[in-house]
Amino acid sequence: MKGKASRWWMIVFVVLLPLTVTPLYADNDQGHGAEKNARRYTLSIRSQTVEQSLRSLASVSSKQLLFPYDQIETRATITLVGRYTLHEALAIILDGTDLSGELTSEGVILITPRQKSSDFERGDNAMNSKKKLLAATVGFLMGAGGSSVLAQDMADKQEEKAWVLEEILVTATKREQDLADVPISIVALSGETIDSRGMQTVSDLSLAVPNLSVTSAGGGNRFYYMRGVGNGNGVAPLVGTYFDEVPVSVTGAQPDIRTIDLERVEVLRGPQGTLFGQGSVGGTIRFITKNPEFNNISGHFGLSTYNTKKGDWSEEVTGVLNIPVIDDTLAFRIATSYENKSGWIDQIDKSDVILAEDINSSEGSNTRIKGLWQVTDKMRVSAMVVRHRNKSGGPNFVLHSADGRFTAEDGVMRSAADPNMPFGYDDEHDIFNITATYDFGYSVLTAIASKVDTYNLSDNETIFLTVPDGGVLEVARIGVVDETEIVSQEIRLSSAADEATTLEWTVGVFLADSELKNQHANVFRDFSIFGLGVLEGGPKLPEINSSDTIALFGDVSYGINDKWTVGMGSRVFRDDRSILTMDDGLMLEEEFDNVSSKVYLSFAATDNANIHFSVSEGFRSGGFNPPSDSAAGAPPSYEPEELLTYELGTKASWLNNTFITEVAFYYSEFTNFQGAVLDPSTSLTAFKNSGEAEIKGFEWDLRWAMNENITFMLNGNFTDGEFTSIPQGTVQQKRVGSSLDNIPEYSYTLAADYQYDWFDSARGFVRVDYNTQGPNTVTVHNAGIIPEVGESKVLTILNGHVGVNWTSFSIELFGNNLLDEDDGLSNWAFVGRETQYRRRSYGVKFDYDF
Repeated sequence: MKGKASRWWMIVFVVLLPLTVTPLYADNDQGHGAEKNARRYTLSIRSQTVEQSLRSLASVSSKQLLFPYDQIETRATITLVGRYTLHEALAIILDGTDLSGELTSEGVILITPRQKSSDFERGDNAMNSKKKLLAATVGFLMGAGGSSVLAQDMADKQEEKAWVLEEILVTATKREQDLADVPISIVALSGETIDSRGMQTVSDLSLAVPNLSVTSAGGGNRFYYMRGVGNGNGVAPLVGTYFDEVPVSVTGAQPDIRTIDLERVEVLRGPQGTLFGQGSVGGTIRFITKNPEFNNISGHFGLSTYNTKKGDWSEEVTGVLNIPVIDDTLAFRIATSYENKSGWIDQIDKSDVILAEDINSSEGSNTRIKGLWQVTDKMRVSAMVVRHRNKSGGPNFVLHSADGRFTAEDGVMRSAADPNMPFGYDDEHDIFNITATYDFGYSVLTAIASKVDTYNLSDNETIFLTVPDGGVLEVARIGVVDETEIVSQEIRLSSAADEATTLEWTVGVFLADSELKNQHANVFRDFSIFGLGVLEGGPKLPEINSSDTIALFGDVSYGINDKWTVGMGSRVFRDDRSILTMDDGLMLEEEFDNVSSKVYLSFAATDNANIHFSVSEGFRSGGFNPPSDSAAGAPPSYEPEELLTYELGTKASWLNNTFITEVAFYYSEFTNFQGAVLDPSTSLTAFKNSGEAEIKGFEWDLRWAMNENITFMLNGNFTDGEFTSIPQGTVQQKRVGSSLDNIPEYSYTLAADYQYDWFDSARGFVRVDYNTQGPNTVTVHNAGIIPEVGESKVLTILNGHVGVNWTSFSIELFGNNLLDEDDGLSNWAFVGRETQYRRRSYGVKFDYDF
């Protein structure tokens, strides 16, 4: 553990920063009033009616829109792609019409008929001015006006540009910024893109996001890996997950977050410890939900059904309802889904006779209720409740035996010890959140309170351990329960979004209390290879890991000139942890602390190209070995593990923003790696800080809107991670040169989107996604089991969608995993099982918007 004395400078920095930057910010704001009217917006408005184009412009610029409802033209505008001021964009959209546009002093885009000379000759000027303003106002009141929304709302509705992500405004730095201006490697997927690609979970997202991989057995039994980071040991995650403002990842396993009715998903690659805290070592995934709308009742209904190879038919239903209660003041939004999914894995006995079919079939529901209250012009409050329930006949595990008798392709599973014992898996989580914001003008205050509860029950956790002479030790843990609870609060103050200022900052404090409880009913061990038969162990009472966390954080950036921006951030973290084992009543307590920092530099090489460089730190808190092992000689605790990453990246747009390139190179040093170590002096295997590793690689993202109908995307990554140092005097599962576990050597995705006018009121579409994931390895030296090194095969996933959109209704035919990839996601033959993608599925989907 590190001393605290040297950390006080950061506490002073966090406390004093808002006091020192506020007057500077205020001075800056006064000198740039004229510049605001000349702001340029990144636009990608396809050829459509004048009214639709004006709506899109209003959405992007976050301006209200007034126009003469009875005089707006239905003629098509030209495609508008690039960076424009409002004046330039209005001139292009209204070119050839009898309308003119202006931005009023109140910040409203006003569209009026051009005045004809005959009007003046008749003396009708004053009357016409009143009429056009009245018509514009009526048009606004009838729902024709724009509102303050993210630029993404426009991008979401332009399916042919769904992969052109540069336009999206994101909040990855806890301040609203254009995606292209954020000095980190980030992927942002709009809600429209997620829906059109049929993405439901992070496992689906990983097929579209380079350097994000997932191992999942279904439900809440899933682990995320990003940029080579995802150590499954320890009691905290290495990839952070946020649902709106709520941190939902409290353990190494992640909850089953669903993507229904999202505004967007942001995937932040590389350490994010300064703003998102411990657990965001490899990166952070942020799910941003849609807010309720104040002034219109609207909704969505979706129905899909599909058939899975070796399984049966599945059904899924989704519904969204937006309910305004008080105009411009109070509204609620309900998003819900129900699924009845067929499995495809069969349970067999020791004679390979099928005992039960499709044991991983599942039934579940997910419901979210979100309310938004605009208390005053400056203050708003949102509240959210999420309830997730999923019950499965078993996880997505298939047999993969070390002797090759069974592989993932066989699609079968057997229970250890007693083959008749059933499998089963229950996954539940509840999320509660209230967030309040207040706009002071020069800064925005945000206060967040949240609570997350998770519950996972595994009826039968089976593993098969093969010893070197070929015998197999079978172990089944029955009734394994994991329960977590995390209560968190965050208060932060951020500079207001304003392109005129050169200084931006965020400071805040974060507090969290969390508890992880683990227990099981029985353990069966088949020691027949040793002549002992099946031995039964009694129930294990709860083992409780508790954490009381406080962190102070701050981030500030300064625009030196119109080319260069420099920034830094830091986070002071303290974690009071304890572990209590109810079986023996033993308890351990310890305090862990850490400071993680980040410095970054951004250079605007041209108006359309940025280069960024950063040095950032990430960390995961320390933890404990069971007190009984400590009493027998194992170390009572292990220290936090840390990651130091150097990143150089560039983001550029070409050909009027129709071709976008993003590339990032990174090098990371992983220290105090938390791993399992055998101590020869005590013959105990315990968790220790077991070595150092290095990770290097690069990732790319290329997107090309060839025309208004066709879009291509090619992205991918190469990652190389290996151990560079192992402590002496211990027997390690890893060696110098061993690869980091479960990290694909490479991956790439090729996607194409083609849209066409089928007939006047319908637009057809064809979408194809092709993903390849390279091999990854798992290493377990000196554990007395084989194989010591397992390498997975190359995985290839092909998905396709074809359908047609009417004004409010769409129908599509889809196929997932069309090549029927049946290999395991990782080679876990040393435990006799691995996870598998859903087999080839064909189906049909109906959507209705109102």
